[in-house]
Amino acid sequence: MSTASASARSARLGSRATPEQETVLRRAALVMHKSLTDFILDAAYQAAEQTLLDHVTGTCKLTQAGN
Repeated sequence: MSTASASARSARLGSRATPEQETVLRRAALVMHKSLTDFILDAAYQAAEQTLLDHVTGTCKLTQAGN
C-alpha cells in the first residue's frame, strides 16, 4: 500500500500509546524514513489486509472471545 498524501486523507483516527510503545514506534518510523503517522497507517493497513485475507480463506485464528 502506498500511503495517501495528507491532502487526500479525510478520516481521522486516534489512539493512545504507552511511552514505551511510542518510543518503539517512533524509532521504527525513523529507521524506515517515514513519519510516525505514515509508519503506523502503513503497518495497520497491512495487518488489516492480512486479517481480512485470512478470514476469507478460513485461516483466521481468533485468540480472544468476541474478536
